[in-house]
Amino acid sequence: MYRNRIAVLLIVMGLLFGASLRGEERIVRMQEVEAIQVLQKLGATIDYDDEGYVRCVECDFVGRSKDQNLNDSHMQYIARFSRLRQLWLWHTEVSDAGLVVLKKLPELEELALITAYERNKPSRITDAGMKYLAGLKKLKILRLDDSDVTVAGLIDLKGLTTLEDLD
Repeated sequence: MYRNRIAVLLIVMGLLFGASLRGEERIVRMQEVEAIQVLQKLGATIDYDDEGYVRCVECDFVGRSKDQNLNDSHMQYIARFSRLRQLWLWHTEVSDAGLVVLKKLPELEELALITAYERNKPSRITDAGMKYLAGLKKLKILRLDDSDVTVAGLIDLKGLTTLEDLD
């Protein structure tokens, strides 16, 4: 928890006092700070690389009500982390529609979309959402536990030549 606060503080200080950041990069970093704050307020765990960029977002919302959960509208914040390598979504309200923004994450290597937390209800992740993953050319690990993805949906992933682990 303190590590996250320190990282956010360092990013903010760098934005305020860092002359080395160009205007565009400064705007991007400010958008990242806003996204970090929103996601942490929801309870997401965020990890950073050596340069202070977000490299991992983990969201585990088992047992939470819908109004306290990560959903499709929150995915816009995750899309701000252009250097994101790992995204683990456990028991969230994210659906196929929320996966559209993943195309903004070209560095993504690991993705977990484990969204069915009510065993008697269908998953929000289906064959229709797999087309949004097709552009993730660096993806190595994909977890779709408890999803409604079938072999037909996996055909959209045939171009992911770096994929090593599909569960």
